[in-house]
Amino acid sequence: MFSAITTLTTRRTLEVSHTLTVKAGNFLILNGGQVKAGALDLTGDNIAADPTTRLDMRVIGSLLGRGTVSASVCSGNTSMTIQASGGNLILSKGKSLAGFN
Repeated sequence: MFSAITTLTTRRTLEVSHTLTVKAGNFLILNGGQVKAGALDLTGDNIAADPTTRLDMRVIGSLLGRGTVSASVCSGNTSMTIQASGGNLILSKGKSLAGFN
């Protein structure tokens, strides 16, 4: 990550060919922007998104680790993986009708 708080605004994409790690003490905020990665690894911190932006798992191979994803999550294929590792992995909009697609 670039700093403790990284915000991706509209038309901004952070693309990592292998694994993007969001370490403890860091926040990744999707404010219209997107992440593309082979894997997204949380080691105790947060990904958040504004109400109109989703974490698009079609361009992320897997989401692993512990922490909180305060964003709607969308898929589109059956090959993606979401797995808690080393602690709780909270998908905070999972109870919302728009929380997981």
